[in-house]
Amino acid sequence: MQAQRAPDWPFRQQAAQLLGGATGIDFCAAAPHDYVVAAGTRLHVYDGTTSAPKRQVTRFKDNAYSGSFRRDGRLLVAGGEDSVVQVFDSGSRTLLRQFKGHKAPVHVARFAGDQLHVLSAGDDGLVALWDVASGQQVSTLKGHSDYVRSAAASPTSADVWATSGYDHVCKLWDTRQLRCLASVDHGAPIEAVAFYPSGSLLVTAGGTDVCIWSMLGSGQLVQRIPAHQKTVTSVLVAPMAAAQPHIMTAGLDGHVKVIDSESYRPFTVHKYPVPVLSMAASPAHSVLAVGMADGALSVHRRKQQGTAAAEPTRLRWRPQRVVGARAHYAPPKQAIGAQPSDAVIVAQPKAGVSRHEELLLKFRFTEALEAALGTHRWEVVDSVAQALALHGALDATLAAAPVELVTGVLQHVRRQLGSPGGAAPALQLAQALLDSCPSALAAEPHVLERLQQLRSAVAEELWTQEQLMGLRGVAVAFTPASAQRGAVRPAARRTAVQVVASAEGVKSAAKKAAALAASVLVAGSANALSFDELQGLTYLQVKGSGLANTCPTLSGGSASVKDLKAGTYKMEKFCMEPTSFTVKEESQFKGGDSDFVATKLMTRLTYTLDEMSGEFKVDGSGNVALKETDGIDYAPVTVQLPGGERVPFLFSVKELDAKGTADGFGGEFTVPSYRGSTFLDPKGRGAATGYDNAVALPAAADADEFAKENTKSAAAMKGQAVFSIAKVDAATGEVAGVFESVQPSDTDLGAKAPKDVKITGLWYARLS
Repeated sequence: MQAQRAPDWPFRQQAAQLLGGATGIDFCAAAPHDYVVAAGTRLHVYDGTTSAPKRQVTRFKDNAYSGSFRRDGRLLVAGGEDSVVQVFDSGSRTLLRQFKGHKAPVHVARFAGDQLHVLSAGDDGLVALWDVASGQQVSTLKGHSDYVRSAAASPTSADVWATSGYDHVCKLWDTRQLRCLASVDHGAPIEAVAFYPSGSLLVTAGGTDVCIWSMLGSGQLVQRIPAHQKTVTSVLVAPMAAAQPHIMTAGLDGHVKVIDSESYRPFTVHKYPVPVLSMAASPAHSVLAVGMADGALSVHRRKQQGTAAAEPTRLRWRPQRVVGARAHYAPPKQAIGAQPSDAVIVAQPKAGVSRHEELLLKFRFTEALEAALGTHRWEVVDSVAQALALHGALDATLAAAPVELVTGVLQHVRRQLGSPGGAAPALQLAQALLDSCPSALAAEPHVLERLQQLRSAVAEELWTQEQLMGLRGVAVAFTPASAQRGAVRPAARRTAVQVVASAEGVKSAAKKAAALAASVLVAGSANALSFDELQGLTYLQVKGSGLANTCPTLSGGSASVKDLKAGTYKMEKFCMEPTSFTVKEESQFKGGDSDFVATKLMTRLTYTLDEMSGEFKVDGSGNVALKETDGIDYAPVTVQLPGGERVPFLFSVKELDAKGTADGFGGEFTVPSYRGSTFLDPKGRGAATGYDNAVALPAAADADEFAKENTKSAAAMKGQAVFSIAKVDAATGEVAGVFESVQPSDTDLGAKAPKDVKITGLWYARLS
């Protein structure tokens, strides 16, 4: 028997690139069938008709899982890595309920059919039922011995649920009687479960197989389908109205398969370049959304019925012929020109095929690239280069390029270096040229001359960018926080850059600007990201980007600390990111004042203090108090003075106790000894100073140097810091601002006097 035609989704659309893998997708049952995607620390809601992004829910401290709609589309529910189940208003994104009963991450959260209850399941093996109105836990279903990763509601009863997990078992529950009706063993960890529309058959997906079970026969196995080569992650069952009954599966092998429900054979396969983590379809299966491990979201829309049908033959209309002479009936010809009040529409000439497009169609790639360069438009050159790369002909074209084409490409790259839009594609084209061009061609005089010009242009552009970065720092120094838009990172309030009262004060506003200009160069080019965005990044996305040495930014909220309720908060994720280091130096002139001078950072970008915790107090009048108690509260840093002297120190806020107002609160902190206790032990000194030095010290006998090297002091010293609050988000409990501290440098265990080191930068914390 010949198989019927498969459901067709011929129009693929890449809807979004999310931060983090798309672990869950759910469509709303109510029109227009919006869908929600859980990826990283956010829920992304998309329009069901256009696939345009509508809103995001970002109130998650860690990864969000299993975002799903209520049947009417008015509420959203989601689990998370923090073991909390949250209910949101889908329109305003307001947090309505938090269900705290699980002790492990919650990967399943679904609304019941009565719209009044929520079922959740997590890695603690528990299945819980919650009342939405009261926020209380109604019941707990115990029976799983491992992680519970999927659940499905019966289409015929709002009180019957199927849950499955990594214990290889799928259980059928009756929430009215709080008992298990049936249990089936899949034989592998189960990732997904789904009911047939009739409710009599159940589908489980796990390992590389899909199993179909009969719920009318006490869980008898109907069919085992070897569906994929790797783990099956999602399964869907077509609705009753489908033209052909089928099952859809997705797996880590990157395949989405459509399996016939009668022959149990796949008749349509969609291939993706990366593993598929989630899949969902609209109620009528007219839209299919597929989420992948790299954060890509692909949307398929089924072709509408009748679109391929031929258009009916158009009837030609002819006016009825008039009997008699035309002159009797036709009005006399008149030349009617445009009146001054008339709107004149000029006919646009038809756009013809450009020269480079014509050459591309004839596969004359070298001439097409030359024609694109002749337009002197970077977007045309980029489009031709992309077309060649799509055909796999870019490398071959550049490898066989004549001298004139090579010089033209180099000249184009040099011309586009300062262009905001053309620089990136031009540099990509240059990289492809240098990789493909023969070395003998680079010895040509004209090519060598263009390469030297390009090198000079690159050096000039780098110098220009350094100057602009310095100018940005100067501008930031004189811009109040209230005038900053977006992230709090560039904010610089005057009170926040004051020196601690005991540190003599800043000499002038110009020196503030210089310090912040240097701070931009120290901080590097890493983009400022919020806490949720940073948490959603993978290791490979963070690696080499500099983001590991940055504190989160805060884009929302206000500048008033009074938005926080008065009381004592637990402070977590306290982070301090330095942006400039200056060292106090004596004046070169007799009688001159000491001043802080700029330095050069000599250590890696690992100086940010992070994951600190403590206590944060706010009273009704706006006074605040901050006390640091634990965390990574010191980091070794070495800077170099203009004369070449290197100054090591421990950047620290250990045991900080700061008090004051939101515009400026400060206090003392402890600065531990830069060197450890191994130097104080004569037997272990070789590990700290080297064996030869440790053996040679006794040879000095009673010399002053010997006494000086052996009289060591590892006593901690004190520093002072001042903080200022620039942004407060009471809804998320986030606080951010800027700080400045003055602390002593290393004393070589008492062998030399410390220098005053001033650190300015940004800080961030979460309050709960």
